[in-house]
Amino acid sequence: MTGDRTFLPNPWPEMAKRSPYDGFCYVLLTASDGIGCSFLLLPADFTMLMYPARSVRVRTVSPPGAAGGGEWTPVTSAATHRPSHCSSLHPYCSAVVIGGSVHWVMQGGVRDKFHILTYDVRTATAGSIELPMDRLPESYRVASDANMRLASSPEGRLIMLVRDRLKISVWEPSADGGWAQHAVIDAEATLRSLMPQLPEPSWQDNTIEFMRSGERSGVLLFYVEEDSEQRPIAIDLRHQRDALG
Repeated sequence: MTGDRTFLPNPWPEMAKRSPYDGFCYVLLTASDGIGCSFLLLPADFTMLMYPARSVRVRTVSPPGAAGGGEWTPVTSAATHRPSHCSSLHPYCSAVVIGGSVHWVMQGGVRDKFHILTYDVRTATAGSIELPMDRLPESYRVASDANMRLASSPEGRLIMLVRDRLKISVWEPSADGGWAQHAVIDAEATLRSLMPQLPEPSWQDNTIEFMRSGERSGVLLFYVEEDSEQRPIAIDLRHQRDALG
């Protein structure tokens, strides 16, 4: 971090006040993402995913000192090539950058309730990754209850975090193009030591709700829905250490 500041015009003035709920978001990439400069700011517009065009629109800007930096690039429209449209951005699941590719969780149609949309900033191409919806907890069939997070493993691989009551499962893409469950973290014993008043696991509101995840730190913040104070709990996914925040 240099402490310098750069002021940029709106990439699309008509979208200045839009939010993830409106199908628009910003992603900040840094030198560690292999982009060849200190940072790259990418605004993405997902509006066209609701239509047969099935494309995502992006622009980027790099530091003024970089080649072509300091100005927004022309709009790039990248087709996703998915068989169905009407996809929208999952508003509670932040983007994750792996090897120069941005990953977002998208809410899809009836058959493909959720999937991952990818955009490679180096090749300006979009793609998609299917999720193992038939292997996830039943609550994930309901869009409003699909509390999942994308993150990066210590080795720099994409992982997906899924909660089932008081357990957290860690999923990784497998060699055959699917997903494999890498680990299951049973947080019940630790949570009961911190909050003895928790009811039995069968109680419907006795479940973990993800808050934030550190892409490189491996730390996940969550709270328990049954906890009236919604106190944040931090868990180190690399060492499975829990601590009350």
